[in-house]
Amino acid sequence: MVGDFAMAVLPDAPGFYLRSDLSAYTGRNTYTELEGALRVDAELEVEVLIPRLTWVSGWEWLGAHYGAALALPLARVTSEACVELHLPGQAASTRTLSAHQLSFSDFYLTPSIFEWRLGAWDVMWLETLCIPSGTYDSSSVVNASRNYFALNSSLAATWRHPDGGPELDLRASSLVNAENPATHYRTGDELAIDAIAAWRLDARWSLGVAGYAYQQLTGDSGNGAIFGDFKGQAWGAGPLLRYIETVGERRIAWQAKWIHDFEVSRRYQGDLLLLSVSLRW
Repeated sequence: MVGDFAMAVLPDAPGFYLRSDLSAYTGRNTYTELEGALRVDAELEVEVLIPRLTWVSGWEWLGAHYGAALALPLARVTSEACVELHLPGQAASTRTLSAHQLSFSDFYLTPSIFEWRLGAWDVMWLETLCIPSGTYDSSSVVNASRNYFALNSSLAATWRHPDGGPELDLRASSLVNAENPATHYRTGDELAIDAIAAWRLDARWSLGVAGYAYQQLTGDSGNGAIFGDFKGQAWGAGPLLRYIETVGERRIAWQAKWIHDFEVSRRYQGDLLLLSVSLRW
């Protein structure tokens, strides 16, 4: 989700914590292939609600605090694409494809979250497994489910000044994708780096700038990989804001974020708006 405040920090108190993310993304992807014979102009709108339950165990392993998490997104995906084909000696043909889907996506299970506290630094290592469980139709233009397993390995670090004020967050994530059994297509492995530079104004308000860099490390392969490796890359940045309030005995954190994509290749380019709320269960 392109970084968070204190992205390498687990809550102090053991127990269950609930977070809900509501995001809206609008993007466009235009590209040509086969030496200009094929042109695709596609638009995408995605709204996703992601409830995420995190368990902080109170246990320690090699000096690290241990936790686990589970998320099940609900997504609404709308896409429209115009495909133009210009073959030598033949009349140009144009086809418009559109689709809409509202369904649960895949389970995201994080069985291992380890956080080390080293003075002003927090370091976190976590492993997240995408378990294909959502609705998938290989003949559909859009799908909310990947329909294949994927493993996301992340290493994050957070630095916070002990007296408040500045905060820096950095996370590197490597995503290894399995083959889609319905299409026998395998998306290449991916690397994403998220960073935040923020300032805690007081005990309630924090603001900052978030950014990300994405690079596909290996090419796509399998049936249907007729356009070569089709490696994607992208950068993005934007502001984020957090407000913390106390209601009764509950501490509730609200967060808002806007990320704009740029320097995009073989991916959708657009804008992401995100609203989040988190609290102890």
